[in-house]
Amino acid sequence: MVRQLQMLLHRHGLGQALACLHLRGGGKPASPYLLLVRQLDRWLLTQRLVDRLGIEIRSGARPTVYVQVQPDPASAVPASHNRSNTHAAMARIPARTRNQTQTRTHQEPWAEAVAHLRRVDPRWSELIDRFGQCRLTPRQDRFGTLVRAIIGQQISSRAAASIDQRLRDLGGTPHEPGTLLALGESRLRSVGLSGVKARYVLNLAEAVASGDVPLDAFDAWDDDAIVARLTSVKGVGTWTAEMFLIFALNRPDVLPVGDLGVRVALRDHHGLAELPRPAQCRALAEPWRPFRTIAIWYLWRTIDTKVAQNPEAEEKGGRPS
Repeated sequence: MVRQLQMLLHRHGLGQALACLHLRGGGKPASPYLLLVRQLDRWLLTQRLVDRLGIEIRSGARPTVYVQVQPDPASAVPASHNRSNTHAAMARIPARTRNQTQTRTHQEPWAEAVAHLRRVDPRWSELIDRFGQCRLTPRQDRFGTLVRAIIGQQISSRAAASIDQRLRDLGGTPHEPGTLLALGESRLRSVGLSGVKARYVLNLAEAVASGDVPLDAFDAWDDDAIVARLTSVKGVGTWTAEMFLIFALNRPDVLPVGDLGVRVALRDHHGLAELPRPAQCRALAEPWRPFRTIAIWYLWRTIDTKVAQNPEAEEKGGRPS
C-alpha cells in the first residue's frame, strides 16, 4: 500500500511531498481514502490538488488533503453501497419498536463513529475533546420534529425556537396533527408563522393524519424512501426531510449540503476562502462516511459556539437542535 501511494504521488509530480507524509493507523484502511498530508506548502496544494475541486485555500490555512487510492479488493466498498444500505449494513436504525436494531451503549452511543472520525482526520480529536461525546439521541416527537423544521426554514434557530414555543403555548405539547388542523391557518399565523409556512404545516398535518406519511413506520424504510415520501408533501423540502433523518431517526450518514451552517462549518474546517458548493461539500465530507451525521453534529457545535459568543453571526437555517 505504501508503495502504491508513493507511485501515485510521483505520477502527479508530488514526489517532494513524500517528506511530509504522515500515514496513520496501519493495517487495512477503513475506507478507500487515506489521510496523506497534514501540512503541505500552500503553492503545492493550490497547483496540484485544490484546483481539481475548484476551491481556493485561505491564506495561512493548513487544510488536510485526501487522495483517493484503489483499495484492496477484499476491503473494497461496492458501488451500490449508498447511504441507504450503509445504514442497513451498520445496523444503526434507532427504532422505538424494531427489535433487531443493535442497541448502542448508554455511556458512549456513538463510540464507533467518533473513533472513525479520529482515525481519518486528526483535527477531529480537538473538536471531539472540546465538545465531548456526541449527544445526538432520537426524538420521540416525530411530527413535532418536522413541524419545527418547517418553522426553521430560512430563519435563524433562535427565531424558529421562539415561534415554535408560541405554537406549543397555543396548541399544546407535543404538536398533534388534529390540533393544528383545528387551529387553522389564521391562528397559526398569529404565533408568527408566515401564511406560506402556516399552509405548509397544515399540509404536513393532513398528510400525517390521513396516513399518507406514516411516521411510525419509517424505522423500516431506507433514507431515500423516507426523503421521497416526505418531500411529496408541499412545503417539506429535502433540507426538512434531512433534519428529520438526523434528529428524529438519528440516521448516521446524512449530509445536508443545502444547510448554510454545514457549508460554513465545512469552509472553516478545511480552511477554504469561500463557501463550498454542494458537490464540493460531498467531496470534502466523503472520508467521514458512514458517519457524516456525527461529523456534522460536531461541526454544528462549532457554529453554535460562535453564535453564543456573537449572536449577530447566527446563520439562517433553524435546524431543530
